[in-house]
Amino acid sequence: MKRTRMLECVVLLLIVLWTYTAFSKLFAYPATVLQLQHMPFIAPAAGFAGWFIPATEFIIAVLLVANNYRMAGLWASLVLISIFTFYLAFAMGSGEKLPCSCGGIISTLSWTGHLVFNTGVALLTAITLLQQHYFFKRRKPPAVTM
Repeated sequence: MKRTRMLECVVLLLIVLWTYTAFSKLFAYPATVLQLQHMPFIAPAAGFAGWFIPATEFIIAVLLVANNYRMAGLWASLVLISIFTFYLAFAMGSGEKLPCSCGGIISTLSWTGHLVFNTGVALLTAITLLQQHYFFKRRKPPAVTM
Protein backbone atom coordinates (compact mmCIF):
# COMPACT_ATOMS: atom_id res chain seq x y z
CA MET A 1 0.00 0.00 0.00
CA LYS A 2 2.78 2.47 0.88
CA ARG A 3 4.47 1.98 -2.50
CA THR A 4 1.23 2.64 -4.33
CA ARG A 5 0.56 5.73 -2.26
CA MET A 6 4.07 7.08 -2.87
CA LEU A 7 3.72 6.41 -6.59
CA GLU A 8 0.41 8.24 -6.70
CA CYS A 9 1.82 11.23 -4.78
CA VAL A 10 4.90 11.51 -6.99
CA VAL A 11 2.82 11.08 -10.14
CA LEU A 12 0.39 13.79 -8.98
CA LEU A 13 3.31 16.11 -8.17
CA LEU A 14 4.81 15.55 -11.62
CA ILE A 15 1.48 16.02 -13.42
CA VAL A 16 0.96 19.32 -11.63
CA LEU A 17 4.58 20.38 -12.24
CA TRP A 18 4.62 19.60 -15.98
CA THR A 19 1.14 20.96 -16.64
CA TYR A 20 1.75 24.14 -14.64
CA THR A 21 5.12 24.92 -16.22
CA ALA A 22 3.85 24.16 -19.73
CA PHE A 23 0.83 26.47 -19.34
CA SER A 24 3.03 29.17 -17.78
CA LYS A 25 5.41 29.07 -20.75
CA LEU A 26 2.65 29.06 -23.34
CA PHE A 27 0.63 31.85 -21.72
CA ALA A 28 3.77 34.00 -21.71
CA TYR A 29 5.08 32.67 -25.02
CA PRO A 30 6.71 35.94 -26.25
CA ALA A 31 8.50 36.40 -22.92
CA THR A 32 9.52 32.74 -22.89
CA VAL A 33 11.06 33.00 -26.36
CA LEU A 34 12.80 36.25 -25.41
CA GLN A 35 14.31 34.59 -22.35
CA LEU A 36 15.35 31.52 -24.35
CA GLN A 37 17.13 33.82 -26.82
CA HIS A 38 19.55 34.71 -24.01
CA MET A 39 20.34 31.13 -23.03
CA PRO A 40 23.56 29.44 -24.18
CA PHE A 41 23.05 26.85 -26.95
CA ILE A 42 19.28 27.39 -27.00
CA ALA A 43 19.30 30.92 -28.48
CA PRO A 44 19.45 29.86 -32.15
CA ALA A 45 16.37 27.62 -31.69
CA ALA A 46 14.46 29.79 -29.19
CA GLY A 47 11.28 29.94 -31.28
CA PHE A 48 11.23 26.17 -31.68
CA ALA A 49 12.14 25.53 -28.03
CA GLY A 50 9.44 27.98 -26.92
CA TRP A 51 6.71 25.59 -28.03
CA PHE A 52 8.63 22.28 -28.07
CA ILE A 53 9.46 22.34 -24.35
CA PRO A 54 5.86 22.99 -23.20
CA ALA A 55 4.55 20.41 -25.70
CA THR A 56 6.98 17.85 -24.27
CA GLU A 57 5.86 18.72 -20.74
CA PHE A 58 2.19 18.23 -21.73
CA ILE A 59 2.95 14.88 -23.37
CA ILE A 60 4.72 13.70 -20.22
CA ALA A 61 1.76 14.81 -18.09
CA VAL A 62 -0.59 12.79 -20.33
CA LEU A 63 1.67 9.74 -20.06
CA LEU A 64 1.54 10.05 -16.28
CA VAL A 65 -2.26 10.28 -16.24
CA ALA A 66 -2.70 7.10 -18.31
CA ASN A 67 -2.08 4.02 -16.12
CA ASN A 68 -0.74 1.99 -19.04
CA TYR A 69 1.92 4.62 -19.79
CA ARG A 70 2.71 5.77 -16.26
CA MET A 71 6.14 4.14 -16.11
CA ALA A 72 7.05 5.71 -19.46
CA GLY A 73 5.88 9.04 -18.04
CA LEU A 74 8.07 8.58 -14.96
CA TRP A 75 11.09 7.74 -17.12
CA ALA A 76 10.38 10.71 -19.39
CA SER A 77 10.02 12.93 -16.31
CA LEU A 78 13.36 11.74 -14.98
CA VAL A 79 15.07 12.38 -18.31
CA LEU A 80 13.55 15.86 -18.77
CA ILE A 81 14.14 17.06 -15.21
CA SER A 82 17.70 15.70 -15.41
CA ILE A 83 18.32 17.60 -18.65
CA PHE A 84 16.95 20.76 -17.05
CA THR A 85 19.08 20.19 -13.94
CA PHE A 86 22.33 19.59 -15.84
CA TYR A 87 21.65 22.56 -18.10
CA LEU A 88 20.93 24.69 -15.05
CA ALA A 89 24.18 23.63 -13.39
CA PHE A 90 26.02 24.42 -16.63
CA ALA A 91 24.35 27.84 -16.85
CA MET A 92 25.21 28.60 -13.23
CA GLY A 93 28.81 27.61 -13.89
CA SER A 94 29.05 29.90 -16.91
CA GLY A 95 29.04 32.95 -14.62
CA GLU A 96 26.69 34.88 -16.92
CA LYS A 97 23.52 36.59 -15.73
CA LEU A 98 20.89 34.45 -17.38
CA PRO A 99 17.10 34.82 -17.41
CA CYS A 100 14.80 32.05 -16.22
CA SER A 101 12.35 30.69 -18.76
CA CYS A 102 10.59 28.40 -16.28
CA GLY A 103 7.41 30.40 -15.88
CA GLY A 104 5.05 30.97 -12.98
CA ILE A 105 6.00 30.62 -9.34
CA ILE A 106 9.04 28.50 -10.15
CA SER A 107 10.58 31.46 -11.99
CA THR A 108 10.77 33.34 -8.68
CA LEU A 109 13.33 30.87 -7.31
CA SER A 110 17.00 31.79 -7.28
CA TRP A 111 19.35 29.77 -9.47
CA THR A 112 20.43 27.82 -6.39
CA GLY A 113 16.78 27.32 -5.45
CA HIS A 114 16.10 26.00 -8.96
CA LEU A 115 19.01 23.60 -8.69
CA VAL A 116 17.84 22.29 -5.31
CA PHE A 117 14.23 22.00 -6.51
CA ASN A 118 15.16 20.21 -9.75
CA THR A 119 17.58 17.89 -7.98
CA GLY A 120 14.92 17.04 -5.40
CA VAL A 121 12.33 16.28 -8.08
CA ALA A 122 14.86 14.18 -10.02
CA LEU A 123 15.81 12.19 -6.90
CA LEU A 124 12.19 11.67 -5.90
CA THR A 125 11.37 10.44 -9.40
CA ALA A 126 14.40 8.14 -9.47
CA ILE A 127 13.54 6.67 -6.06
CA THR A 128 9.96 6.09 -7.20
CA LEU A 129 11.18 4.37 -10.37
CA LEU A 130 13.52 2.14 -8.38
CA GLN A 131 10.75 1.26 -5.95
CA GLN A 132 8.37 0.43 -8.77
CA HIS A 133 10.95 -1.67 -10.56
CA TYR A 134 11.74 -3.57 -7.36
CA PHE A 135 8.05 -3.90 -6.52
CA PHE A 136 7.07 -5.25 -9.93
CA LYS A 137 10.02 -7.64 -10.06
CA ARG A 138 9.08 -9.17 -6.71
CA ARG A 139 5.42 -9.61 -7.57
CA LYS A 140 4.43 -13.13 -8.35
CA PRO A 141 2.37 -13.66 -11.48
CA PRO A 142 -1.23 -14.58 -10.82
CA ALA A 143 -1.99 -18.27 -10.71
CA VAL A 144 -3.64 -19.65 -13.80
CA THR A 145 -6.70 -21.76 -13.09
CA MET A 146 -8.62 -23.88 -15.53
